[in-house]
Amino acid sequence: MINKDLERFIEGKCPFEVTNGQREMIAMMADFLLSGDKDGLCLWRGYAGTGKTSVLSALVRALDDLKQKTVLMAPTGRAAVSKTCSVRPRRR
Repeated sequence: MINKDLERFIEGKCPFEVTNGQREMIAMMADFLLSGDKDGLCLWRGYAGTGKTSVLSALVRALDDLKQKTVLMAPTGRAAVSKTCSVRPRRR
């Protein structure tokens, strides 16, 4: 039951009506967060425009309201490319 409560709370942070695919993503996030796996990793991939960034923003807002610390690493492809480029050693 607590999973469904968390799902509804996250969905409530979305400033738009979520799609079925986004609702599935939210359910998977709730399962992951409530699993208790301290060494787990949650990785989201998908086509542009499917709402990954929007749903993750809602998750961050929800966790902030719940006083939970969040850490995102390269939340978008552009950030991943930028980060990859910035850590490559320069050749002389």
